[in-house]
Amino acid sequence: MTDSGKTREELLQELEALRSRCHDLESGCRNSDTGFKELVDGAGEGFLVADRSGRFLYANREAAWISGYTEEQLLKRRLHDLVPPDELDTVLERLGRRLAGRELPVRYESTLLHRDGSTIPLEITGTRICWQGEPASMTMIRDITKRKKAEAELAENAEAKMVLFREVNHRVKNNLAAIIGVLLKEQRRAEEEGNTSYLPVLRSLVGRVMGLAKVHGMLSAVEWRPLRITDICVQVVNAAVQSVPHPDRIRVRITPSPLLVSSDQAQHLALIVNELATNSVKHALDDQGGVRIKVSIAGSGSRIRLVFSDDGPGYPGALVHGDFSTANVGFDLLRGIVKKSLRGELELTNDRGAVAAITFEQQVVPGKRGSRLQY
Repeated sequence: MTDSGKTREELLQELEALRSRCHDLESGCRNSDTGFKELVDGAGEGFLVADRSGRFLYANREAAWISGYTEEQLLKRRLHDLVPPDELDTVLERLGRRLAGRELPVRYESTLLHRDGSTIPLEITGTRICWQGEPASMTMIRDITKRKKAEAELAENAEAKMVLFREVNHRVKNNLAAIIGVLLKEQRRAEEEGNTSYLPVLRSLVGRVMGLAKVHGMLSAVEWRPLRITDICVQVVNAAVQSVPHPDRIRVRITPSPLLVSSDQAQHLALIVNELATNSVKHALDDQGGVRIKVSIAGSGSRIRLVFSDDGPGYPGALVHGDFSTANVGFDLLRGIVKKSLRGELELTNDRGAVAAITFEQQVVPGKRGSRLQY
């Protein structure tokens, strides 16, 4: 039925129904706006909605509090008023890209220019929305001043600890060098006076301290992170070889391995390898004028096995059978470090020369339960 065919009463009834529906729609829109405002005001974050020109279309209480303006004042301003000049081009570019639907980081950090002229670090989460039928950018802003301050304090504390750490390392290095110097001086004096009775002891001490100094230097260089066993063996064995009168008579082969050990284990291994190298150099050179040293490293699960061998005269039978009652100080030290410090096993055998096998458990990475050192 057309309007011309309706009675006056029917037309009035339809008009009243339309008025009622419009009222309901207007009420619904008002309730929706109120609900949105209540939602963002209760979120505890700042919310800003801006159009293409950067003019603010909406601002909640938290955004006003962060910026130093009132909500009404923000609606009369643009992005240009809240962004430091040196960041404005970047912010406007992001606004254009977001409204164009291009890909942007969802969350990033930026800076807000406060009403009083100070700057405030922000964490920003932005998205593209439709506001009153037009594309707009809605950003959630969070004041991260406290977080930035905490990060700065942590960085400052870390730097202070690093300075102290380096200072301690430097002093230890100097102390080791001083000890080596004193021992070498005593060694020269004994040689000049013809007092050879305790020269072997002095030379042994010099070698041990030099081994410690080598591994300490290596650990300092990597800030006491795990070291490759191969690198430790190369440094320590070469130092022992260079300490003898004819280093050219010694041939060394160290099989490369990716296995790592902790800083604690590195120091223990340095002493062990130094004792073995010193023993090989001393006895093999005395007996045959030359020596070949071989070091191999293997891992099986969490177990590491280091085998140090030479082609010298071999170990005394008592040592091979586990009798250390007649062993010198070096072998007592060697056995003690393996068993007590590394909590490992030492096996001495003879196979065309002396063979020492050290097996021990690889340490767990500090702070990572169940995680072992990897290369």
